[in-house]
Amino acid sequence: MIFFSQFIRGVSNCFKAFTFLFEKGLWPFLFVNLIIWIFTWVISIYASFTLLSYIGNVVKEYLKTHAQDNYVFNLLSNIFILHKVGWLLSFVLKILLWFVSGTFTKYFMLIILSPILSIVSEKTETLITGQKQKFNLIQTLKDTVRGILFSLRNMFFEYLFTFIIVAVNLFFPVSVVITMPLLFLITWYFLGISFLDYNCERRKMSISQSISLFKANKGYACGIGFIYSLFWALPLFIGSIIGLTFGPLLASIGASISFNEIKPK
Repeated sequence: MIFFSQFIRGVSNCFKAFTFLFEKGLWPFLFVNLIIWIFTWVISIYASFTLLSYIGNVVKEYLKTHAQDNYVFNLLSNIFILHKVGWLLSFVLKILLWFVSGTFTKYFMLIILSPILSIVSEKTETLITGQKQKFNLIQTLKDTVRGILFSLRNMFFEYLFTFIIVAVNLFFPVSVVITMPLLFLITWYFLGISFLDYNCERRKMSISQSISLFKANKGYACGIGFIYSLFWALPLFIGSIIGLTFGPLLASIGASISFNEIKPK
């Protein structure tokens, strides 16, 4: 029951973030997010097309040169057989690819936006407590570096748990009923603590101290990560723009509100 209570509080705090955005003057950060997103989107589209074009040309040249090789024939035959009889493996691999690519993109944006999220987190706390903090470039850089390293750490562990769960599903397909919800909770937890940790860094808390606090408040972390993931999942191109513009800021502000409810006395 404590978990669900915390989860609801985490979600609620993220929606309270709209007040901070539009009534307390944090709305300019929406435009910063949007500009960064457009820049990364253009770069990623260009890189994807360039890579796919290169791979396509390599494969085309290889098949043209080795079209009669037994190895190529056997490889294509095996792919055909796998397509025919490996429906379960195909399904699991698609789920894995979806989580792997989705996870990477979410953490990539967390890393890119790390300086912005650090500032937003600090400004939110100032609005909550009324204690104005001087802008400290060194502290902001430290927050940013820790935010990047902590996001990379969380991405590693999320990938690790994802691969373990997929492996279990391969051997015990019926376990998907339990493991898939678990996988979502794991994703939300690691994303949520990435946002919460900016508050820990400002208080000079070590990673181990932060993790202990997060473990005692898993519901908050999952609620914050859920909102971030929910905005990422908005459909269509316009949904992506809205989600990537609002999602990180709502989660960051919601994390600061939540941290002030759970912070060590």
